[in-house]
Amino acid sequence: MRRVGYSVSPERGDGSHYMLLHSERSSLTVPQTISRGLLSKLIRDAGLSRDEFLNLL
Repeated sequence: MRRVGYSVSPERGDGSHYMLLHSERSSLTVPQTISRGLLSKLIRDAGLSRDEFLNLL
């Protein structure tokens, strides 16, 4: 997500989650362990298509 402008919040969220911030998109709360379904949701919430996300890897 860093490649599309997200950064980890200094507050970081609670112990098991990260808060990712973006200047133009909504923030994302991400647990340390991510299931396939949650990853798909985070990609959509970040405004990316599956192909756009895969091209960033």
